[in-house]
Amino acid sequence: MKAKISYQPLDLSAPYAYAAVMDIELKDEGVLIQLEVEYVGRDSMSIQALKDLGFTENDDYSWKGIIDENWKEDILSFFEMKLALDSDNEIYLHISRDTISGFPVEINRADALFHELLQAILEKDNLEAPLEISLQKNGTKYLLKWVFSERTFSAQNDDSNPESLEWETGRELMKTIYSIDFETQNPLKKAKGDCFSSDGDLWYPLSKSVVKKLNQLL
Repeated sequence: MKAKISYQPLDLSAPYAYAAVMDIELKDEGVLIQLEVEYVGRDSMSIQALKDLGFTENDDYSWKGIIDENWKEDILSFFEMKLALDSDNEIYLHISRDTISGFPVEINRADALFHELLQAILEKDNLEAPLEISLQKNGTKYLLKWVFSERTFSAQNDDSNPESLEWETGRELMKTIYSIDFETQNPLKKAKGDCFSSDGDLWYPLSKSVVKKLNQLL
């Protein structure tokens, strides 16, 4: 089974704007992916301007390889998603499979899965580390860890060894934690009350409603 996903966020401008094509093939040993990422709209920017923003003269990226077979079930959803003939979303996400092509009706689901696969590739290529979040709620500290390259999620509190949990639980935890409005938050230098940190330096307070949702998951 093969599929091609073409992806481009339409709300980004240079130098952040990019277009990506991901070719996917299900194989016995796992999922074969070929990824091509091209940054677009940079012609009017100088090399120095790009460097000042942390970029290089050419940040285009390509990768081909096998990702963990744990992804097969999720990949199958790309072959089962209902497709529409057009789309007015701020994300261009087009799927071609066999003789059928179109835009996924469940755009948020498709967008999230695309980024999970992208993160898995970057981990496989040693360009990104697994995502870790330190969480403090109800007086207990947790270390949450998502390893996208293996599609595994674990949680560890102060008094326990890491516990493997369902990936879907990890998805919901991530969605809940990052649902906060960062622009309205005043980050703390130290953990206080219910809060979380992705770097250990700044801690973001969590509202009671967010903590309530987290309590249902962890």
